This record gives sequence, C-alpha cells and structure tokens, in this order.
Amino acid sequence: MDMIATVPKKFKASETQNNVIVHLPSYHKVRYKLSRHRINSCMSVPDPLFIPDALKTTLRGLEAPDDDPLKDERFLL
Repeated sequence: MDMIATVPKKFKASETQNNVIVHLPSYHKVRYKLSRHRINSCMSVPDPLFIPDALKTTLRGLEAPDDDPLKDERFLL
C-alpha cells in the first residue's frame, strides 16, 4: 500500500501514474510469491525445543573470515 501512495511523488503525469498502477501485481500474487520464496529459502524448525545447528550461529559469524574472533559467533539462545 505504501508503494501506491508514492506513485504520484515519482510520476507527475496522471497517465503515467495509471500505467504504473495497472501493471502492479495483485496482493495475492505478491503474497504467493513471497510465501514460495520463504519456503524455498528458509529452514523450517519443526520442533522449537530442538534448534538446528545452522540456526545457532549469527549471520555475522557465518560470514566472518576464519581468522576473525567473531567466526561462528553463537546466536543468543
């Protein structure tokens, strides 16, 4: 909804505004694509009492070089 509110600020001509709004995907299409992306890219945690090791390390700890003291930094559990 925020994007539609900013269309008049970015495009001054009403014809251009209408063309942009007409070509925006529907809410349901965006929601479906985000859901599919989340399913494919995020690790599921079926049992909240058992957290997989891959989720126990921070992103900073995963991306740190081997000689960095933050390498394999544990997430606050």
